[in-house]
Amino acid sequence: MSFPKIVIGSASLLLIGFLLIGLALPGTWEVTREAQLAVPAEQVWPKLVDLKLWEDWTSVGQVEATLSAPSSGVGATRSWASDDWGSGRVEITAADAPRTVQYNVSVQEGEIRTSGLIELSTDASGTHMKWTETGDFGWNPWLGYMALGMDRMQGQEMEKSLTRLDSLLNAEAPTAAAPAGGG
Repeated sequence: MSFPKIVIGSASLLLIGFLLIGLALPGTWEVTREAQLAVPAEQVWPKLVDLKLWEDWTSVGQVEATLSAPSSGVGATRSWASDDWGSGRVEITAADAPRTVQYNVSVQEGEIRTSGLIELSTDASGTHMKWTETGDFGWNPWLGYMALGMDRMQGQEMEKSLTRLDSLLNAEAPTAAAPAGGG
């Protein structure tokens, strides 16, 4: 057997093995991130339920999109078509003020689907925010490998968004009034 045949045969076996393993991997994933925000839930809520305001704190602001009217509440949508991001749509599917917002994301005509749930709870230091996203890449062997890294990849994006949201809310928070000066 010649050297080129050995190389091609070995490469083919590796590719087939890689594809078979990819098919066996689960295409589903779940990522959760949490943050403590030093403002009341009533101040956080408008940023979560209005897709126009998502531009200020999530990565969706990086792509030009079309918003439904109204851009807030159940049924609000944000749609895009981009060379870098592909085509997609996010829709708010449930909202319970000021506790939960649920949404669905569909990318590439539904080939990739993500569901999100943002939960707010009030505590002594402000608002605890828990953000969970779950996704399904289907039976695509390449995306099966990607699903393995979603906690790191999507988790980093969620962490950046939570940091931006915290900064935005802190910048908008009323400052304590200075004590009146006296003699």
